[in-house]
Amino acid sequence: MFLLGLLALISAVDIRYRIIPKRILFFSYSILFISRSLATLFWALLLFLVYGFVYKVANGSIGYGDVRLAPLAALVADETSPLLVHAGAWLLAGFFLCISRRLHSSIPFAPFFSFSLITNTHL
Repeated sequence: MFLLGLLALISAVDIRYRIIPKRILFFSYSILFISRSLATLFWALLLFLVYGFVYKVANGSIGYGDVRLAPLAALVADETSPLLVHAGAWLLAGFFLCISRRLHSSIPFAPFFSFSLITNTHL
């Protein structure tokens, strides 16, 4: 519950300022690394590498804060599948872009991670 509160704070800052605060993110990492399994840490590392690749290939489509946030979303989604959480976040973001008809604009991605985590862990 505490970590979902931190994700809500990260989302609010991302909506308002379009940045993801490193201090809150690294504080969350320090809490989660202690209590997670090796398989979950592997998923977090894999998703960090995938998002880092997307960051390098697609110039400006996602920010580096989103690359740092991807492993955190995988670590919080320990009960559910991390891939399901990330797929849900991408689907929600794509749906939002289609509705708003701003296909070439930047949107804050952290709220979609948070919403996907909440819906996937509580369904």
